[in-house]
Amino acid sequence: LDDEVRTAYYGLLAGVRLTGDAGFGELSLEGTVAPAFARSWYDAAQDIPTSAVTRNLTIRERHDSPAVKANVRLSLDVPVATDWSLGFTVGCEYLSYMPEVVPSGANNVEHYDDAAHLEDFSSLAGSLGLTLSYEF
Repeated sequence: LDDEVRTAYYGLLAGVRLTGDAGFGELSLEGTVAPAFARSWYDAAQDIPTSAVTRNLTIRERHDSPAVKANVRLSLDVPVATDWSLGFTVGCEYLSYMPEVVPSGANNVEHYDDAAHLEDFSSLAGSLGLTLSYEF
């Protein structure tokens, strides 16, 4: 089986960053949003031996969908010594359209309607970070 999924997102990115003094360090909140148009391609090919000849099953599918990507990040930078700071970051990212190949339930080529195909899924990810910085 040889298969490939490709996705391109075409859209705009807008964001804002707010920074302020928290008394013991610098606090910042950053957010972005990106409305987009997503185009996905799925190509698959497999040679299937039968009793007489080898048959080739080929699937080519294109899927278009609107999508939105959103990102929020909160950071705190605390000075720990002269020119040194310790940073803490927590973030969350959401993607409304992420293509996923859904496998076939059929075990033979005669059930082509059940062939593998693309479906829409969304993605939510979180992140935690710790940094040690030196300013020179």
